[in-house]
Amino acid sequence: MSIGGTVVIPERRGPDSRRQVVVHKLTWWVLFGVLIGILPLFVDGLKALMSPEGLAIEKSLAKGELLISSAAISAAALGELFFVPFPGSGRVFRAFAGFCGILCCMFNSLAYIQVPFSEPSAVVNASIILFCFSVLSSAANVGLAAGR
Repeated sequence: MSIGGTVVIPERRGPDSRRQVVVHKLTWWVLFGVLIGILPLFVDGLKALMSPEGLAIEKSLAKGELLISSAAISAAALGELFFVPFPGSGRVFRAFAGFCGILCCMFNSLAYIQVPFSEPSAVVNASIILFCFSVLSSAANVGLAAGR
Protein backbone atom coordinates (compact mmCIF):
# COMPACT_ATOMS: atom_id res chain seq x y z
CA MET A 1 0.00 0.00 0.00
CA SER A 2 1.31 3.45 -0.87
CA ILE A 3 0.42 6.67 0.92
CA GLY A 4 1.87 9.85 -0.57
CA GLY A 5 4.74 7.99 -2.22
CA THR A 6 5.63 6.15 1.03
CA VAL A 7 5.16 2.42 1.16
CA VAL A 8 3.25 1.36 4.26
CA ILE A 9 3.44 -2.26 5.32
CA PRO A 10 0.39 -3.26 7.35
CA GLU A 11 1.17 -4.62 10.80
CA ARG A 12 0.66 -8.33 11.12
CA ARG A 13 -1.03 -9.43 14.27
CA GLY A 14 -0.07 -13.02 14.93
CA PRO A 15 0.00 -14.99 18.17
CA ASP A 16 3.30 -13.46 19.27
CA SER A 17 2.15 -9.88 18.80
CA ARG A 18 -1.17 -10.59 20.55
CA ARG A 19 0.71 -12.05 23.51
CA GLN A 20 2.94 -8.98 23.64
CA VAL A 21 -0.09 -6.69 23.61
CA VAL A 22 -1.70 -8.63 26.47
CA VAL A 23 1.50 -8.65 28.55
CA HIS A 24 2.01 -4.94 27.92
CA LYS A 25 -1.58 -4.10 28.87
CA LEU A 26 -1.47 -6.25 32.02
CA THR A 27 1.82 -4.68 33.09
CA TRP A 28 0.39 -1.16 32.80
CA TRP A 29 -2.79 -2.31 34.52
CA VAL A 30 -0.86 -3.70 37.51
CA LEU A 31 1.26 -0.56 37.79
CA PHE A 32 -1.47 2.02 37.36
CA GLY A 33 -4.65 0.15 38.20
CA VAL A 34 -3.75 -2.10 41.10
CA LEU A 35 -0.81 -0.36 42.76
CA ILE A 36 -2.31 3.12 42.54
CA GLY A 37 -5.66 1.60 43.54
CA ILE A 38 -4.20 0.45 46.85
CA LEU A 39 -2.06 3.57 47.34
CA PRO A 40 -4.33 4.82 50.16
CA LEU A 41 -3.40 1.69 52.12
CA PHE A 42 0.30 2.43 51.64
CA VAL A 43 -0.23 6.00 52.84
CA ASP A 44 -2.18 4.74 55.86
CA GLY A 45 0.60 2.25 56.58
CA LEU A 46 3.23 4.96 56.34
CA LYS A 47 1.23 7.14 58.72
CA ALA A 48 0.90 4.23 61.16
CA LEU A 49 4.60 3.43 60.83
CA MET A 50 5.46 6.95 61.98
CA SER A 51 3.02 6.85 64.90
CA PRO A 52 4.04 5.79 68.42
CA GLU A 53 1.92 2.61 68.17
CA GLY A 54 3.70 1.46 65.02
CA LEU A 55 2.40 -0.39 62.00
CA ALA A 56 -0.27 -3.03 62.50
CA ILE A 57 -1.53 -4.48 59.23
CA GLU A 58 -4.64 -5.85 60.92
CA LYS A 59 -5.56 -2.40 62.20
CA SER A 60 -5.20 -0.85 58.74
CA LEU A 61 -7.19 -3.57 56.96
CA ALA A 62 -9.92 -3.64 59.61
CA LYS A 63 -11.22 -0.28 58.35
CA GLY A 64 -12.35 -1.85 55.07
CA GLU A 65 -10.38 0.41 52.73
CA LEU A 66 -9.05 -2.57 50.80
CA LEU A 67 -12.65 -3.51 50.01
CA ILE A 68 -13.24 -0.10 48.42
CA SER A 69 -10.03 -0.33 46.40
CA SER A 70 -10.93 -3.86 45.27
CA ALA A 71 -14.36 -2.73 44.10
CA ALA A 72 -12.79 0.13 42.13
CA ILE A 73 -10.20 -2.18 40.54
CA SER A 74 -12.98 -4.60 39.51
CA ALA A 75 -15.14 -1.81 38.09
CA ALA A 76 -12.27 -0.37 36.05
CA ALA A 77 -11.49 -3.78 34.55
CA LEU A 78 -15.16 -4.25 33.68
CA GLY A 79 -15.08 -0.95 31.82
CA GLU A 80 -12.18 -2.20 29.73
CA LEU A 81 -13.91 -5.51 29.01
CA PHE A 82 -17.31 -4.17 28.04
CA PHE A 83 -16.09 -1.52 25.59
CA VAL A 84 -14.15 -3.87 23.32
CA PRO A 85 -15.93 -5.57 20.40
CA PHE A 86 -15.83 -9.37 20.56
CA PRO A 87 -16.42 -11.92 17.82
CA GLY A 88 -19.31 -14.32 18.22
CA SER A 89 -17.17 -17.13 19.65
CA GLY A 90 -15.70 -14.93 22.40
CA ARG A 91 -18.96 -13.55 23.70
CA VAL A 92 -19.72 -16.45 26.03
CA PHE A 93 -16.34 -16.23 27.75
CA ARG A 94 -16.68 -12.44 27.87
CA ALA A 95 -20.08 -12.78 29.57
CA PHE A 96 -18.68 -15.23 32.13
CA ALA A 97 -15.62 -13.06 32.86
CA GLY A 98 -17.83 -9.99 33.12
CA PHE A 99 -20.21 -11.79 35.49
CA CYS A 100 -17.27 -12.73 37.75
CA GLY A 101 -16.10 -9.11 37.74
CA ILE A 102 -19.58 -7.86 38.62
CA LEU A 103 -19.77 -10.37 41.48
CA CYS A 104 -16.40 -9.21 42.83
CA CYS A 105 -17.45 -5.56 42.65
CA MET A 106 -20.78 -6.34 44.32
CA PHE A 107 -19.32 -8.52 47.11
CA ASN A 108 -16.63 -5.92 47.89
CA SER A 109 -19.28 -3.21 48.14
CA LEU A 110 -21.59 -5.35 50.30
CA ALA A 111 -18.72 -6.36 52.57
CA TYR A 112 -17.75 -2.71 53.03
CA ILE A 113 -21.29 -1.90 54.14
CA GLN A 114 -20.93 -4.57 56.86
CA VAL A 115 -17.59 -3.28 58.24
CA PRO A 116 -19.11 -1.31 61.17
CA PHE A 117 -21.08 -4.38 62.29
CA SER A 118 -18.29 -6.97 61.92
CA GLU A 119 -15.38 -8.19 63.97
CA PRO A 120 -12.06 -6.68 62.82
CA SER A 121 -10.57 -10.12 62.13
CA ALA A 122 -13.50 -10.99 59.85
CA VAL A 123 -13.04 -7.71 57.95
CA VAL A 124 -9.31 -8.41 57.52
CA ASN A 125 -9.94 -11.94 56.24
CA ALA A 126 -12.75 -10.87 53.90
CA SER A 127 -10.64 -7.97 52.59
CA ILE A 128 -7.70 -10.19 51.70
CA ILE A 129 -9.83 -12.94 50.13
CA LEU A 130 -11.97 -10.54 48.10
CA PHE A 131 -8.90 -8.56 47.02
CA CYS A 132 -7.29 -11.73 45.65
CA PHE A 133 -10.45 -12.74 43.78
CA SER A 134 -10.91 -9.20 42.48
CA VAL A 135 -7.35 -8.96 41.16
CA LEU A 136 -7.57 -12.37 39.47
CA SER A 137 -10.94 -11.60 37.91
CA SER A 138 -9.81 -8.14 36.83
CA ALA A 139 -6.59 -9.49 35.32
CA ALA A 140 -8.66 -11.94 33.28
CA ASN A 141 -10.95 -9.12 32.14
CA VAL A 142 -8.11 -6.79 31.16
CA GLY A 143 -6.18 -9.59 29.46
CA LEU A 144 -9.27 -10.73 27.57
CA ALA A 145 -9.99 -7.20 26.40
CA ALA A 146 -6.37 -6.64 25.33
CA GLY A 147 -6.25 -9.90 23.38
CA ARG A 148 -9.19 -8.94 21.16
